[in-house]
Amino acid sequence: MTENSFHPTYLVSQWYTKFQGNPFFRGILIRDDKNDASHQSKERFHQLHQKEKLLTSDSLQEIQTLYGGLSKTEEAMIRLFGIPALAQNSFQKSIFLGKTINSEKVKEWLQIECKNEGKICMFVFLDKILSPWWIELTEGNIINAHSAVLPYARGMFAVENMASRGDIEEFKRVAGASVHYVDEGVDTGPIIRAVRIQNPFEFQSLSEVKAYSYKLAFDLLIQQASEMIENPQIQSVGIKAYPTSISPVFSRKDYTPQVQELAEKRFIEMKQDSVKRYKNKNNL
Repeated sequence: MTENSFHPTYLVSQWYTKFQGNPFFRGILIRDDKNDASHQSKERFHQLHQKEKLLTSDSLQEIQTLYGGLSKTEEAMIRLFGIPALAQNSFQKSIFLGKTINSEKVKEWLQIECKNEGKICMFVFLDKILSPWWIELTEGNIINAHSAVLPYARGMFAVENMASRGDIEEFKRVAGASVHYVDEGVDTGPIIRAVRIQNPFEFQSLSEVKAYSYKLAFDLLIQQASEMIENPQIQSVGIKAYPTSISPVFSRKDYTPQVQELAEKRFIEMKQDSVKRYKNKNNL
């Protein structure tokens, strides 16, 4: 289950390529309305421009219009990885739940699905906190992808907010991705796996670090699903973090334009300082 914005198209494209035809794959849930007039145009754009990393100004304007704008991170994803081949609506198994996924209507739908299908495991990448009944009805089988290393950076724009502090070691600790079970907290569920970018300062900008973190998060989620399908007799056991290790929760409202500007500035400063440290250490 994911959003209908641009960057999750990398996840849904990889997911469909990996799991199409697999009986365990029951569909892609989208937090959006089905009657979005741009659906067909999005599908055509992805088919026409797949794998392209350098878009013309007209093509860039078109995709910005289709998705209601692109963030700096999404533009960085295009430069690093190219346009994904598929959009969220490219599959027969795409199910649009509407924008309000915690509604009674969606709850009734999930109750029916759980009753008809038996055990359900959901893999999610969302900008929305799920109501507790999602966890209850799925018996806790919801696994989330997070674009930072847990438990050190939680919530929205976690890597960016940590960059705004200007602490090199702290930033290096959080740059990466995690997958974890969803509980009623914000990114506090048992951590299944996490990976760290060895040197985030090899990237040219903070946007590129976040773009790579997104891609790592998607890769981890697909890796986790693959292992569960290949080894159905094994259940992943997540590890709860010590309370003293858990970071503050960052929300969307915390990442103001001023904080964004500061984060980008301090990333460049940390990058320059990191280069100086390396040269001094190696007598260069």
